Amino acid sequence: MSLRDDEIVWVFEGGEAQTAALSAMVSQLQNVLRGLLPDSGGDVFDQLITDLTHDPSEILSKDPWLRRLFPPASRNPEEVAEFRRNAVHSQARSRIDALGVVLSDLATVQHDMVAVPEGHADAWVQTLSSLRAIWHVRLVDGDAWPDREATDEQVEANPELALLLDWLAYLIEDLLATRDVAHDVGRGFRLEEDL
Repeated sequence: MSLRDDEIVWVFEGGEAQTAALSAMVSQLQNVLRGLLPDSGGDVFDQLITDLTHDPSEILSKDPWLRRLFPPASRNPEEVAEFRRNAVHSQARSRIDALGVVLSDLATVQHDMVAVPEGHADAWVQTLSSLRAIWHVRLVDGDAWPDREATDEQVEANPELALLLDWLAYLIEDLLATRDVAHDVGRGFRLEEDL
């Protein structure tokens, strides 16, 4: 049974400090992604032309965070360049939109809880996953390849960052599991009854 977009499927219970920290990370990532996009003047046609003529490869080559969010689909340099020219702008805009949804939800915190409706759950998963991916790059010393695992030495050298990555992974797992429960029972959560 599918749920309505407004039915609550997860609650972020971060308290004031965690909500502020998550908001700051989301805002920072949103600003980084905006820097990847060319200024198109707002018109849809101008945006299309600008996207076709703007090559984000140089920006991506200098920023390991961005390289991690937009990993090459191939090891062939020509195919990588084509992918970046054709796909990065739309993917960046999609992520920016998802980040905006999460920031909007975080602004609704009440009693240290943020209710996440079904229609926003995918944006939350995308945002939390993106945050986890970019902070993982920092833990593994700037290596942007998706399959790069942190060594024990890297974790021991930066336990706070390893803890942040574990927290983000927990949030993703909790959101997905809680959302599955809502789908299994055929309704969203009623905060006053279910929590």
